Amino acid sequence: MSLAYHISLCICLGLLGPLISLAAAQPAPGEVALVVAPPWVTLPPIIESAGGQPIGPVGTRLASFAQSDDAAFFARVKAGGAWFVLDGRAAAGLCGVPT
Repeated sequence: MSLAYHISLCICLGLLGPLISLAAAQPAPGEVALVVAPPWVTLPPIIESAGGQPIGPVGTRLASFAQSDDAAFFARVKAGGAWFVLDGRAAAGLCGVPT
């Protein structure tokens, strides 16, 4: 096998650990969540209609930070079109933002 193959494999395995830990970390009600949705969905209206509040001045086309004290918020935001909801603090930590 080539050196490029081994290097690519090492990079993929190195990235896999943090991604798995991010996916496994689910937010608790009242904590910051990262809501991820397809690019054709506008997140702030979905978050607000699910009973949450968008956090931060900037969101992206695929994700936005949100917060809600309601335990059913996560299910409602998924029903509104979001793909999944992740722990916002864990996501910020992976990006180097102190929490």
